[in-house]
Amino acid sequence: MSLICLSIQPVFAQNEKTPDDLQIQKNYLAEYGVTDDEFIKLEHHKDTLISLIKKKNLNKEQATNLKNSMLNLESGNIITLPVKDGLVYDNGHAFPVPHRSIPAEQNKNGNETLDTFTHNQLEPQLLDNEKLSSPLHGSLSSDAESHTINVLPPTSCGSGEGYHYIVSSGYGYRQASGDVTLPWGYAVTKYVNSNGIEVQNDIPYIFFGIYVNGGGGADAGIWYRGYDAKDAYGNVIAPAGWYTFVNGFRAYDGDNAWQNGYQKIPTGVPLQLVVTELNNAIEVTVYNETNWSVAAHNVFSRAAANGFNQNGTNTRWNSEISLAQHCTSPGLPYRQNGAYMLGSIWDNIYLYTTSGYGLWDSRKTTSNGWEPGFRTNVTSEYIHNPYYKYQASIDYRY
Repeated sequence: MSLICLSIQPVFAQNEKTPDDLQIQKNYLAEYGVTDDEFIKLEHHKDTLISLIKKKNLNKEQATNLKNSMLNLESGNIITLPVKDGLVYDNGHAFPVPHRSIPAEQNKNGNETLDTFTHNQLEPQLLDNEKLSSPLHGSLSSDAESHTINVLPPTSCGSGEGYHYIVSSGYGYRQASGDVTLPWGYAVTKYVNSNGIEVQNDIPYIFFGIYVNGGGGADAGIWYRGYDAKDAYGNVIAPAGWYTFVNGFRAYDGDNAWQNGYQKIPTGVPLQLVVTELNNAIEVTVYNETNWSVAAHNVFSRAAANGFNQNGTNTRWNSEISLAQHCTSPGLPYRQNGAYMLGSIWDNIYLYTTSGYGLWDSRKTTSNGWEPGFRTNVTSEYIHNPYYKYQASIDYRY
């Protein structure tokens, strides 16, 4: 599971917005038809609305659609599923959660004015670009290449974890948002274990990680389920597809560690993922950028021991593209079982504090790269900017 506890002490200086700051925001949004009453009701979504208007260059009609979506957000249905030995169990099915360990990095300030140093190791590495058919363009085809491959049950799982491309921030942030392009091609493997459980051995993920110094953490974003989810009576309650999720510390969240939504996220459209830290909760919202409607929205409650708070105090973030893997296939080298996830893209990633927001650039970054650090020839990347704009393909074909 891609979660860690850090013992280092963060140092940052964040300030709440002043009355003048709020008036500037109110005046700006008034130009897009936001009334004083709506401004109050938008609550913590105000910064998101303003940042998306600016970075996506929305006209008044588009901004109004997005505003109305924010004012009418309602959390969709959520299901809690048990986790054991790196697998989530779902009524006759199972699938892996991201599982890896990350060394504690040097802490750094999350404040805009003080957060100025860079790392030499953050220079982008362009690897295997020729394997990508459309670098940083992706495909919005609704007919994305998707397969499920039946394999023999593994004789042992070992330390299967898959590959993850990760960008980590400093401390003091309460929210992250970014443009997401789902992979144009993906395949997962499955097998039936000795208990008759059908295991989806690989899971594509695109998500943010939220980690509290001295507390807990969670991964939250979008995942792919390659089977139809059914209730106890065999009725399909959610077809195979992309959905929201949160995956937390079992030590703190217990049986609530894994939760996912049941609003199927559309493919073939540009998406905006917004993840917000609230008091003892994580909010995950996916917008359809074609009309700025809500594709999926959930507020996932988290245990108080995690330390999640709406100000982002002591909190750092990851952005991540991952193809989690539980086991390798019999007779095959590690991470070469036939699964793949091609052309996933993060773009225009923003981080938010209580006093403002900004593009996730080198000043906000402590590290970036692949985890595990060693790789065979099964992954490729194309990086325009290694922090807020990158494409990754993870390919376990042999």
